[in-house]
Amino acid sequence: MLARRPSWLVTLALGACTLACRGPLLPGNDDAGSTTTPGGAESSGESETGGDVFTCEPWPEPAQPLGMGATAALSFVDATAELGLLDAAFTPGLWPPSCDPEGTGSVRRPCAVELQGGGVAVGDFDGDGWPDIYLTRLSARDRLFRNTLGEPGGAGFVEVGEALGLTEVFDGNGAAWADLDGDGDLDLYVTSLGADARFYFYRNLLRETGVASFVEEAEQRGLALDDGEPHYGFSIAVGDYDRDGWLDLYTSEWRPGDAPTEATSHARLLRNLGADAPGVFEDRTLEAGVSMLMLNPAGVYAFAPAFVDLDEDGWPDLAVVSDNQTSRLFWNARDGSFIDGTPQAGVSLERNGMGSTFGDFDGDGHLDWYVSAIFSPNDSIDCGNIVCGNGGNRLYRSLGPHCFEELGADLDVQAGGWGWGTGFWDPDNDGDLDIVETNGFHVPHGAPGLAFVNHPLKFWRNGSESSPGSNFSEQAAAVGLVDQGQGRGLVIFDFDRDGDEDLLIVDNGGPSGTGTKLWRNESGSQHAWLAVELDGRAGNHWAVGARIELRREPGGPVQVRVIGLGTHFLGHAEYRSHFGLGPDDGDVAELVVTWPGGAQTILHDVPARQVLSLVEPD
Repeated sequence: MLARRPSWLVTLALGACTLACRGPLLPGNDDAGSTTTPGGAESSGESETGGDVFTCEPWPEPAQPLGMGATAALSFVDATAELGLLDAAFTPGLWPPSCDPEGTGSVRRPCAVELQGGGVAVGDFDGDGWPDIYLTRLSARDRLFRNTLGEPGGAGFVEVGEALGLTEVFDGNGAAWADLDGDGDLDLYVTSLGADARFYFYRNLLRETGVASFVEEAEQRGLALDDGEPHYGFSIAVGDYDRDGWLDLYTSEWRPGDAPTEATSHARLLRNLGADAPGVFEDRTLEAGVSMLMLNPAGVYAFAPAFVDLDEDGWPDLAVVSDNQTSRLFWNARDGSFIDGTPQAGVSLERNGMGSTFGDFDGDGHLDWYVSAIFSPNDSIDCGNIVCGNGGNRLYRSLGPHCFEELGADLDVQAGGWGWGTGFWDPDNDGDLDIVETNGFHVPHGAPGLAFVNHPLKFWRNGSESSPGSNFSEQAAAVGLVDQGQGRGLVIFDFDRDGDEDLLIVDNGGPSGTGTKLWRNESGSQHAWLAVELDGRAGNHWAVGARIELRREPGGPVQVRVIGLGTHFLGHAEYRSHFGLGPDDGDVAELVVTWPGGAQTILHDVPARQVLSLVEPD
């Protein structure tokens, strides 16, 4: 690790930017420029002398707009029951156990926490090449569905969790597959909810025994976070923030009020000790400067963390989408610590950050950031939340290292209801990224009542191939993505390996729920495609954080994907990158892989319609 911070970080820590320099919104003020930091200090976005000391240098303009030609017809079919995803409800009854339908008290604690839950993680835990599904549940054993479609006579998914050692009942919520001990198989980490909760880590014994099974080892590996305090865990970020070759974690938590402290908050940065103790973790939250504990409003509100290199310096930054105007963007200082650059970057403008996804929607070669939030039709609706309003979702377009512009309203993607899980994807394989988003919220008593019930799932289709620049149109019903339930976690993956992206959404349940659903894409593979899987070095066998750039034609627009950078609200996707290539079945002109360690693999004339597997060079 580097001992000296780069000059831009020193500058950023002292002052402000000259472009898009706004902090989180204040109630009723869409143009507010200040924010309360985790320490309670106010950051106005200006230096003490009033001068501008951090400027935004723009990225070079792309060679040409993104888009691979006319888009294909697109349709989805609900294949949940057909594929055997049974008994998969997050909430077993009409309401979670802590929610009294006849009650008159505040819904905020603890009932509201459980009404926000419902997680899913997708990964190939048994190494057969087919993605399996883990679903979390309340008051019942979580479910592990093994994909049998690759076997003779295999018809879908079979539940195998109990038989493989996943026997505990602990109100799971967020989940992630990751090879944390570096032995070459996928382990499982799960957050949980409840007064007596802790977090769980299941080590996979596949490499040791030749057969996948699990043993629970959270306590001895520093992953249980068992401190006697209530746990309200949400999503999990996986990445190698210190670039030592071993995967680290960031856990999130939503716990309002003054009970959490710096020591008892469970939004934690957990560093893998690596070769000295593979898969054993130490807490580096405070030392690294990434606490999410807030003083105003009091509590911890983190929903969706991600390790993502947004300034393209080769070091993963930490982006945390968080409720009540408390989202944060921490720049990696390359010395084991981070700098909070939130207001200077022009992000955290959403009033109620929920879900998060990253992708290059405009084809300029740089990752943009989409954040789902609450959009109410007017300010008179009581959301049961201290910070609410009609601001809606935010789409942050990357302008250059360390700065963004917000385009949600300009591109008509801001109105998603009570948004939760979201993702960039290319289901029609036309080469540009579309957006899907779940939504809905219903509580048994108190605000917001029925104001966010029966709102439809959103699917915004990118029309970059038909006009200069990106533009979006809402087409969920037109393509068969019809759902008005209580969607929470979301994952995008090609479960049937037919070359197009499918969609799974976890439903929270309750009287307004419609059930967890797996939609099969029926038409996206009309266009050409390419999937990429990487084999990295010990400690990061799946090459999490590798950046892949694809050019369909020499000098043409670039598509960018990052391994492990999928959806980030209670949804953890598999470690594979998918590219839509449009109607032409010709070869891909160029594919560039930048591995986590910095080495590059460059390929030319790559045939389409295949799964390309690459090994990290020595």
